[in-house]
Parts: sequence; structure tokens; C-alpha cells
Amino acid sequence: MFSELKQYFYNPVCFKCGSLFVEDHLFCKVCFNSEILPRISLKQRTLIVEGIEIKHFYLFDWIPGESDLISLMIYQLKSDRCVKALKFYTKKFTESFVEAVDDAKNFNCVLPLPGTKKNSLHSNIIGEYVSQYLDLACEAVFVKSNAESQQKDLNSIARRRVRVQTDTGRLSELFTRLQLNKLRPIYVDDVLTTGSTLKASIAALGNLEGGCALTLFYRPIKSENV
Repeated sequence: MFSELKQYFYNPVCFKCGSLFVEDHLFCKVCFNSEILPRISLKQRTLIVEGIEIKHFYLFDWIPGESDLISLMIYQLKSDRCVKALKFYTKKFTESFVEAVDDAKNFNCVLPLPGTKKNSLHSNIIGEYVSQYLDLACEAVFVKSNAESQQKDLNSIARRRVRVQTDTGRLSELFTRLQLNKLRPIYVDDVLTTGSTLKASIAALGNLEGGCALTLFYRPIKSENV
């Protein structure tokens, strides 16, 4: 409850116009309908991970510099000060995902991607909400083993060097709880850029088929093939 109240303490006005009539999505109704709602739609692309196609679904294109408003929103959503907004956008996303993807309910678990720091909670929060909306188990089974700096401070070469390990105890517990021989996971995060963390996580899991990725934002890099 306190985590949700933080949003009203730290973000009491609309990001766009400063109105006091701010809603859960961080804007007043007028600014949300004019600035944000037109940009919301389920988008899809395909990543190739060790020769296997992985579908990536996302809600917003994010091109830094093109929209300072979107950039501001993203940086706020990465904190623990906008939990209600994360819930709002995740619900919008999940509803669109279920409506558009025929086999959306055939996935059997939700796996948040690991953050750069131990206290990176955004992917876990999104994962919990996705799991609630789809009635799936959610488990944070991934750990970055060479995290040193925040993602935004790393260039594309450094991002590619990411290393991910699985928490074998949590992974074993997940298999036991679900009584499955093979996971068909939904990997979740807030932003996907190079896709290096996703690829490293999939490789660490050793489950290259049957999953997909959901992120709120996709930040394309010029001349980058992921």
C-alpha cells in the first residue's frame, strides 16, 4: 500500500501541464488522451536467439530526444515511486496482448528479466502484475553476474557483454510447483534496447523455444539487429 502512495507524494501533478487532477497514468485526463493514448498500441517484432525466433511484444516506441515526455515517464517508471502507473500500463498492455495473440493463455509462467542493480524492482513489479492478469506463476529466477553500471550509462558494446545466471533453487521450485517438464515463459521487463539481457537470460534458462517477451517500451538502436 505504501509503495502505491509514494506516487502521489512524489508525482502529485500532471507530467505535461502541471494539473492537480493527475490520474494513475501520471497525467491529467486531457493530456493523457492527447499525448499518450495515441501512442499506445500493441506492437510486435521478432528476435533471433541462437537461431530460434522469439516474439517481442511492446506498448511504446521510445526514441530518446524525439519525445522528452516519454523519456521522463520512462525514468520515473524505473523507480519505485510510480507503482500505480506501472500497474496501469501493464494492465493496458496485458489486455491488448490477450486480445491480439491467439495463444496468449498457453504460456505457463512469467519470468522478470534481471535488473542492473539488486534493488532494480521494475521488471519484478511488471511481472507480478502480468502474472495476476494472466493467472500465471511469477518467479525471479535470473541474476546478472557482471552488473556494474546502470543500463543507460552503458554503450551497445558493453550491453552485449551482459552475463546472466539462474537461481537454481528458485528455478527448481518453479518446476516443482508447476509440475512441468518444460517452461513456456513470458519474459518481462520495462525497456528492451539491444536485447542482450533477454538473450542472456534465455540462454541461461536453456529453454530456447516456446517463450515470448513483453516489455512496456522498445528503444531501437540504429543499425542494430537483435
